[in-house]
Amino acid sequence: MRRWYLLLAFLSLGLSARTGAAVDVRMESVTARDARSVEVTYEVVDGPLPRPATVSILRSAGSSLDPATASLLMTVELTETSSGQHIQIIPLADRALALNPELPFVFAVADLPAPGSSTGAIAESNETNNIAYYRKHTVAVIIHGFTTGDTLPEWVPVLAQLLQERGYAQTVTADWAEQSREFRTGTPREYAPELNSRLSAAINNLSLEPADSVDVHWIAYSRGVSVLSACLELTTANSSVPASSQRGWTKITLIDPHPCVNRETPQRSISPLGPIGPLAGFYLWLFQETVQDPEVTFPDGVIAEGEHFYQQNAWYDLSFRENGFEVFINLWGESSLPGITAGQRYDVTWRRQGHMAMPDVYIQRLVAPSEWDSHQPTPGWVAACQSSLESARQTAIVAGGRVQASAAVAWETTKSAAVTATAATKSAAVATWTQGKAITSDLVNRGHATTVYALNQGRQLKDRLAAVDYSRMGRHVYSRMTSWCPTW
Repeated sequence: MRRWYLLLAFLSLGLSARTGAAVDVRMESVTARDARSVEVTYEVVDGPLPRPATVSILRSAGSSLDPATASLLMTVELTETSSGQHIQIIPLADRALALNPELPFVFAVADLPAPGSSTGAIAESNETNNIAYYRKHTVAVIIHGFTTGDTLPEWVPVLAQLLQERGYAQTVTADWAEQSREFRTGTPREYAPELNSRLSAAINNLSLEPADSVDVHWIAYSRGVSVLSACLELTTANSSVPASSQRGWTKITLIDPHPCVNRETPQRSISPLGPIGPLAGFYLWLFQETVQDPEVTFPDGVIAEGEHFYQQNAWYDLSFRENGFEVFINLWGESSLPGITAGQRYDVTWRRQGHMAMPDVYIQRLVAPSEWDSHQPTPGWVAACQSSLESARQTAIVAGGRVQASAAVAWETTKSAAVTATAATKSAAVATWTQGKAITSDLVNRGHATTVYALNQGRQLKDRLAAVDYSRMGRHVYSRMTSWCPTW
């Protein structure tokens, strides 16, 4: 009898094993729920599962998954093990779904086999339907700033080509050259709907599967930040871009942002040498006073990642050979904007590049990020520089005190010598004046006596001449009269 019980027990175990082998987990789909979570849909066939099963989220460069080369983001247990279709939302690490065109595919794998194994922890009737994936497409929007030309600045197509080589599916270049220089308010906000429309058209032209998502990388330079602010505001207000991009990762890159508005602290450095700098500064002030760009704001919950590059070089820190006109006037980028945290801001003033060179600085960072980052000042380097500056400042204070003391002694010595020399000069001048006055007085007296003598001599000579003349004239008249009147 006992043998029959043992036989029945073995048969029961075998039936349980066969029942466990008949279960199946079929991964139906995975898609982005938002920028930091995914939604998986799976079905349990012939459940319930004999033990908890897991689902792993991975990122890969290709649509064929190779767990050895893929990047594992997270592994969690499936919350539902009963038969039927289930949906589970899986929050991921902060930057797990960050913009990365080199890893565009996101996989969800149920019961992922351990390394070196072909099956997972649960024996399934079908081991080939445990995988689902979606693709993240990346679109860049490049917005230039104020420009005097009628065509796109040279750096815009260069950057667009570079991004496409890095795996970006599309690049949309904002062309608002004419509006950017108009002397009137509101041009950035007026252009924003057109740019959003072009972005939507670029997204709709992609070959998207229903589960795919679109990451958008906004890159704005200088005054272009005002256009970016208006575009994101419209996106939030009326969902002016497709839903696929609203589920994706939104990144903004601000390159020396400079909205055209006059502030209490001017955002520029002007050379006072010559007329060029002040004239250019007056034109800048007049333009900004006229256009009055609104304050830059970014809606809450829209931006998943931001980076902000700015410089504030003085005009005398730039060279004419490398920076040209900016040695006369150099515009500054805003050092702080709402929605950009301190860890996302990069002060590149130390590179000694002007405002117009900042797009090239950003492109250099894309081309050689390791080299660029190696020159980025570290906190320790900054602290060392601050210590050196403080030491130099103290040394300068001491040296300045010594120079001031020496200057005071030299001044007193010079002052005493000047007083002595002035007194001696004054005495010599008085003596010279007195002597000159005496000589002049003597000459005047002598001249007066000589003049009186000459005058007396002249009078005497005049009297003598007159007497001679009168006597001669009298005799002549008498002789004539006696000849005319002999009887008189």
